[in-house]
Amino acid sequence: MTQTLKEKQVNAPAKKKRLTNFELLRILSMVMIVTLHYLGKGCVLYTDNTKWPYYFGWIFESLCFVAVNCYVLLSGYFITENSFKAKKLISLWLQVFATGLFCCAVTLLPQVKAGAIDKKILLKTFLPVISNEYWYISAYFVFYLISPFLCRAASMINQRRHKILNCSLIVIFAFFGFINDFTNIKNGYSFLWFVVLFFVASYIRKYDSYNKKPIFYYSMYVLFALVNLLCNLGYDRIIIEKLKIPTSGADIFFSYNCILVFLSSLFLFLAFKNTEIKNRFFCAVINFLSPLTLGVYLIHEHPAIINEWLWVKVLSPLPYLDSPVRLFLHLICSVGIVYIVCSLIEFVRTKIFALFGINKLSDFLGRIAEKGAKKVFNSKTVNKL
Repeated sequence: MTQTLKEKQVNAPAKKKRLTNFELLRILSMVMIVTLHYLGKGCVLYTDNTKWPYYFGWIFESLCFVAVNCYVLLSGYFITENSFKAKKLISLWLQVFATGLFCCAVTLLPQVKAGAIDKKILLKTFLPVISNEYWYISAYFVFYLISPFLCRAASMINQRRHKILNCSLIVIFAFFGFINDFTNIKNGYSFLWFVVLFFVASYIRKYDSYNKKPIFYYSMYVLFALVNLLCNLGYDRIIIEKLKIPTSGADIFFSYNCILVFLSSLFLFLAFKNTEIKNRFFCAVINFLSPLTLGVYLIHEHPAIINEWLWVKVLSPLPYLDSPVRLFLHLICSVGIVYIVCSLIEFVRTKIFALFGINKLSDFLGRIAEKGAKKVFNSKTVNKL
């Protein structure tokens, strides 16, 4: 039955609020990513495991480790209903390239004067995708390139087959693939894991499923995050310390494709899906900050920035390990400062791109690329394959 005009007007605001909810999750996910880097690169996770800072760090690690999965679930959720645009990849490449140039100019200038510049970092700056400078960007490029075929597949199968597909992928990649990486999914640092998360997100989008109260999903998110932490600590105590079995690391359960991490990520995603945000000012702030999130990642995670400079020399948490309150306040302030400064830099970059017509250039190049692709795929040679 078709909707009346009045029904559409009633439903329109709700859709907008839901999108705002997801944009808030995007911001929160990036805050969590910065927090993960604070804990890991700041060496909070690698303190004495008999003292409180060790457990302090790992509790925050377990709650924040869902960030990347949530970020990919958001991408899959929106890609499902959107058509492929070549200009998006070109715009992304230009953003990564420009950010890399800025970071190199700021941090490597003293090295240039001293004649000891790191040539590898420069090479990665000029080849940001194929050099795997940012693993997430490289994986996302491949994922987005094949997304039209993924969307086509998701639209063609019915709900029952889609559910069977999701369960099969989760069992293969998030259970057996976590136990033994025969799938070569690399602990989730691969576009293959993005594909798994895409089909999960596309199912949620297509069938508007899982609509329980947010408190249920928030509770399950915390529960699975803490269960994962307890499993990791138990593994550390029993396998490594008591049985003396050598392993590659004590954080074995902290892989993006770990079934517990996946479930925790999924529940947090569903919690925001069913959360309403009514405050207009808050919505405006969210919609302003959300487009800047990727820039926060690109700036604070650039090799020239993280090379023992930001987290060790500038914002070192180690002097604050004597007090839980001091460490917590230092974590909040450090993550907040990094996020705000990187957001401001990214905001300036967007204005510079707009001023010099870089956005129009990416649109122009995107149209050329799409026309070329259509000619290739519509050619007689390709149709015979």
